[in-house]
Amino acid sequence: MSEKKKILQDIDRLLSEANSDPQLYHDNLGLLNDFVIETANNTAIRDKFSRDKETWQLIKTILVNSHVEDISGWSAEVIFLYKRLLRGVFILARNLAVSGSEIAQELLLQNIAYKIFNNSLKVGKLDDGMQLALYSTILSFLHNMSSKSVVFDRSSSKELFEFLHFPVKLNYEYTKDILLPYLLYFKDLIQHDDFLYYFLRYDKVDSILCGLILDKIMRDESQIFEIVSGTRIVSPDVNLSDIDMILLRTFALISTHESFIPYLEDKENNSFNIFIDLLKLMQLVVTNIDSWDKFQLTSIMTWTYKIFEKNADQIKNYFKNKLENEEIAKKLHAKCVITLDIMAKLCQFNHVQKFIISYKGLDQLISLLNIFQDNLIRVNFTKTSQASDITGVKATNKLGEKLAKDSLIEERIDLINMKIKETNFPECKLLIIEIIAMLTHENREIQNQVRELGGLGVILSNCVIDDNDPFIKERSIMCIKFLLKDNKENQNFVANLESKRVANDETLQEAGYEVDISKDGKLSLKSTNQ
Repeated sequence: MSEKKKILQDIDRLLSEANSDPQLYHDNLGLLNDFVIETANNTAIRDKFSRDKETWQLIKTILVNSHVEDISGWSAEVIFLYKRLLRGVFILARNLAVSGSEIAQELLLQNIAYKIFNNSLKVGKLDDGMQLALYSTILSFLHNMSSKSVVFDRSSSKELFEFLHFPVKLNYEYTKDILLPYLLYFKDLIQHDDFLYYFLRYDKVDSILCGLILDKIMRDESQIFEIVSGTRIVSPDVNLSDIDMILLRTFALISTHESFIPYLEDKENNSFNIFIDLLKLMQLVVTNIDSWDKFQLTSIMTWTYKIFEKNADQIKNYFKNKLENEEIAKKLHAKCVITLDIMAKLCQFNHVQKFIISYKGLDQLISLLNIFQDNLIRVNFTKTSQASDITGVKATNKLGEKLAKDSLIEERIDLINMKIKETNFPECKLLIIEIIAMLTHENREIQNQVRELGGLGVILSNCVIDDNDPFIKERSIMCIKFLLKDNKENQNFVANLESKRVANDETLQEAGYEVDISKDGKLSLKSTNQ
């Protein structure tokens, strides 16, 4: 037997017999330290032992035979040394797992690691330095072990979830050094479908996912919370940290899992603030990733469209009952903007366009657009020549008729700060028209459906400047271009509106068309580009 393996045997004997002589621990720590350094610095030695099943079996034997939970009556010095030696074994395993993760997985060392750490909590203080160092080392070992594939053993899920729950028990200040290895391993785990299925049903999932990761790590250690809350904008100049990137990848994986749907529904019904934070985070994730496969797109659209459809019905009832309630409108508006923004981003994929059409999403979009058209006021702020300071406001109804300064204007606009309230659902019409434009692009069938569902006229009506929906004029004109292209029925419909002075000549010109009167007096549109 090699000298190195004898070191491991001696450590096994010491830990299993639970000897309380401090000198024995110091002697074994010195020998183990040399072995650890060699495996860290010498690739050949590391590869040799990482591929040796006997070495891994010795490590497993040490871990299985250790009884850290039985040393509570010992002196603080020996408890410290016992945990330190145990940590040294995990450091060795961490180094070897870089090249030999397959053998470690075969031996199910992750299950043993969870159990050892959970048992170690019965001895000493939660926030003692060696306890935290042991946790961080085990996390790094588990992450290295999961580099090629992730193993999730359902029979050990209780031990795993208790292991993951450990940082929640600490004062947050003590968790700083374990955050990165914790997030790395957590990201590894959620790549396994079964893990995420059971984790999202764990009774303490909120304390980990929302309490620790979302509320503490993301708020205090990441820029993502600032981006989600709107105090920081995503741009090429923003350098995302390692923690930022891990968090985004983590929640991208969560967003595409089927178990996320019931979890999100539960948060909407029972913890609305958490629900909105999750929704905003998913909006950030989805709108900043350009590569999704069809399965992932279907998963995201399933929960997105479900929320949108339910929320659209609630918005219709809100206006039907003339509620004008700022608290209710704030929730409805947040859900509407987020889901529409996600759909607008994902509409670049044909798969998503087909999804929306197959679920009669066009009907829902146009119906909601008409509700907004009938109930929202159009807002135009008067600004200084520098376009910075707002000096006044003009509000009109859907017909362009100026509204007097009555209670409706005060319900919809904060006249002191000159800001539009959520009660006027800002940016919602803009996003709907953007989605419709993408659906109609070079699609004759959808062009016709928009006309038949009453969408063509209302889109024409929005080819105006409206500070409630910045750039809605430009988006509407683009949508009109797509609706009229090579579509005689739509062109005749718009020409008829123009004859009644419902359509604007300038709008048609910007869309690339003009009204043509034939010899027999019939109106039609013709392209100005011909």
